[in-house]
Amino acid sequence: MLLGGAPSEYIDHATDSDVWHLIYDSLNANFTDILTQPKHILVTRWGADPFSRGSFSFPQPHHQVKWVQALQQLIDHRLGFAGEHCNAQYAGTVHGAYLSGIEAAQNILASLD
Repeated sequence: MLLGGAPSEYIDHATDSDVWHLIYDSLNANFTDILTQPKHILVTRWGADPFSRGSFSFPQPHHQVKWVQALQQLIDHRLGFAGEHCNAQYAGTVHGAYLSGIEAAQNILASLD
């Protein structure tokens, strides 16, 4: 689930168990056939992260593809960046982050040859 605003602030300070109950109750209210609970959950607390502070990228109206292409370039043939900000076609999306991770890994592997 992706949450913002007050629910996100709640999660930043809640226990993993409390977060699970919040999510389960929400899912259970919308889907009546949930029979099992997960063995483990991973809660990210981006709002509490001192580096991201809850932020994510969003392309502006005059966003230029060359800016994304600059982020895709390897540094010293070994450091690459990936994330929702590194995919021009799907900027600001989970899908864009996933695809950019694959591309960054492929670029690093190709530079090793």
